[in-house]
Amino acid sequence: EQYAREQNIEVSQQDIQEQYDQVASSYPSPEAFEQEMENRGLSTDFLKAEIRDQILRSKIFDHVTQDIQVTEAEVEQFYQENKDTLFYEQEKVRVSHILAQFGEDMLVSNPSEEERQRALEKIQEAKAQVDAGQSFEDVARDLSEDRHSAENGGDIGYISRGEMYEEFEAAAFSLQVGQVSDILETGFGYHILKVTDRLQEHIKEFDQVRETAESLLENEQKNHTWTEFIYGLLDDAQIEYHTDLRSSLVFEEGQP
Repeated sequence: EQYAREQNIEVSQQDIQEQYDQVASSYPSPEAFEQEMENRGLSTDFLKAEIRDQILRSKIFDHVTQDIQVTEAEVEQFYQENKDTLFYEQEKVRVSHILAQFGEDMLVSNPSEEERQRALEKIQEAKAQVDAGQSFEDVARDLSEDRHSAENGGDIGYISRGEMYEEFEAAAFSLQVGQVSDILETGFGYHILKVTDRLQEHIKEFDQVRETAESLLENEQKNHTWTEFIYGLLDDAQIEYHTDLRSSLVFEEGQP
């Protein structure tokens, strides 16, 4: 507050009201927003005070860090120091699938024999059509019970290891591009898969990630500057203690 006054940084009522209206409009209706406020025990004045503090902090942050710029050399150095972690890409495959699920819900924990048999017959029909030369994509549109991906010919996009069922991944990563799997089972049901693209593990080239690296480095420097600024404010702030609270705020040397 003291720093804001010294630098003539202010938050207008219009700033506060616009942010308040934005929060309120994120709820389905004004009544829903009011009910949520009541459930949380919040008043309009309290919320606006919180919003005012957030806006003030944001304005001060922008003011304190406005002159921070990173050079091309610094960005390149940041890339070299972090490329093995921040810019490493796992092996990925792009997969399409046809699904015959066990029940009406996508995930059935204990399917009955009848549900399993129905799903098996459905996926066998799909596999027979693909093996007979019909387009995998067309069969997916007609028969797959994953309707979201079926609209795109069964395409679910690129996957990395650790994202899907183990059986699904094992099959997907064992296929060559254009190859179709045998029938496999997961907790969702029975699938057949087709791999349509493969990306080997690699480190992205600097030119591909330059803007990302620049943004990450700039944010890192801004946050460092902000932290130093905050500690400086604590040292310089004019604080009056009207109780013995001050004694409990004395930190041991070396402690943060």
